[in-house]
Amino acid sequence: MANRSFKKSDKKKKCRKRDKLRSQIKNKKATRAESYRKFVLNLSTKSLTKNELLLLGKGMKFIPNPKHNNLRKQILMDFNELARKMRCRFHYSGKNNKKHIHPLYLQSGHIPPRGNIALENYLIDTKLDISKLEVKQFRDNLSKLERKALTELKHNDSIYISKADKNNTTVVVNKIDYIKAGTSHLNGNHYLKINEPTTNVVVKSIKNIVEDLYRKKEIDSQTYNFLKNNKESKHGHMYLLPKIHKINLEIINEAFRTGQIVGNINIPYRPIINKCNSPTRRIERLLDLILKPLLKRHNFYIQDTKDFINRIESHEVRKDCILIAYDVTSMYTNMNIDNLEETVINALEDNTLIKIINNGLTKRQHLEQKHKLRTYKQTTASSKTSTTNRQRDNTLNKHTDYVHT
Repeated sequence: MANRSFKKSDKKKKCRKRDKLRSQIKNKKATRAESYRKFVLNLSTKSLTKNELLLLGKGMKFIPNPKHNNLRKQILMDFNELARKMRCRFHYSGKNNKKHIHPLYLQSGHIPPRGNIALENYLIDTKLDISKLEVKQFRDNLSKLERKALTELKHNDSIYISKADKNNTTVVVNKIDYIKAGTSHLNGNHYLKINEPTTNVVVKSIKNIVEDLYRKKEIDSQTYNFLKNNKESKHGHMYLLPKIHKINLEIINEAFRTGQIVGNINIPYRPIINKCNSPTRRIERLLDLILKPLLKRHNFYIQDTKDFINRIESHEVRKDCILIAYDVTSMYTNMNIDNLEETVINALEDNTLIKIINNGLTKRQHLEQKHKLRTYKQTTASSKTSTTNRQRDNTLNKHTDYVHT
C-alpha cells in the first residue's frame, strides 16, 4: 500500500509540475504578445490573433529559418565561392592588388584555373572535412503556431502588410483600401493612361546612346561595359507606404491599445517607385556619380541630421533667433522640369552627357491589382524612387515615367 501511495503522490507532483510549466509558457506568450502590440498597427477590419501579433511584431526584416533540406547545398555553394576567390587571389594578387577600383566595376564571376599543389590539396582536404560534418537540425526561430500564422497571413487576400513611412512599425491595412489609394493617385493630373509599355524600345534607345558615347570617347570601356549590360530589364513598380504620422494621434493610440481600428479612416500614403532592374537603373548610377559632387558645392546642401547639428553648433546663435521649418506638399510631382534641366546644364562643365538626360531616361513603374493590369505615363515633374538618390531627384529627373497597375 505504501508503494502505491508513493507512486500516486509522485504522479500528482509530475502533473502539477507540467501544469505549472504550461501556465508559465501561456503567460509568457501573452506577455510577449502584449509587448509586441506596440510594434504592430492594425488599421484593417481583421482581428489579429496573438500568434499573428507575435509574428508581425518581429518586424519586416525578420527572416524565418530556411528548411533543413537546403543546408548542405548552401554549404557546398559557399565553399565553391571561397575556392574561386582563393584561386583568383593566388593567380592575380601582386602588382594589381593596390589598383584603383573603377566606381562602375562590374563583377565578372571569372573562374580561374587551378592553383599550385599546396592550394589545391588544402581545398580538397577542406572539402572532405566539410563533407564529414554532421549537419545538426537547427532550432526553428518560429513556433509551430507562428508558422501556421505565417501561412494564413500569406494566403489572406483581404489585407496588405507593410512598414510605415518614416517608421519601422508594421502596418496592416485593408487591401481594397490600399488599391483604391493607389488608383486615386494614378488618376490625378500627373499621370496619363497608355495602352501598353514599351520597355524594349527604351532598352534599345539607351543602347544606341551608350554606343554613341563610347564611339565618341565620352565614356571609358569599363563604363561602357557597365551600361551596355542591361539585359532582362523590366519596368519598375509602384507601392505605397502608409503615413501613420499624419493620422490623428488619438486614433493611433486607440488602434495600438485595442489592436484594431474602429470605423472608416482615411489613411494617407506615400507612393514609392521601385526601379530595380529597370532599363534606366544603370544610367542612373552613372548620373549619381556626376551629380552628387555638384550638390555638395552649394551652401544649402545638408547631408544628414548629424551634418545639420554640426553646422548649427559651429555658429553662434542669438537668443532672439527663430528656427523655421517648412514642408512642401507633393514636392516631387510639383517640380518644374525645365528649371531642373537648366540648372543641371549650367552646373555641368561638359554638356555631352545631357543627351542621356534628355533622350535616354524613360522610367517605368507598375502597381499590380487583382484581375487588372494597366499602364500609366507620368506627364509632369518627377517621382519619388526607392533606389535612387534623393538629392539627384531634386536636380534631375527629366524622365518620362510609366506606372503599371
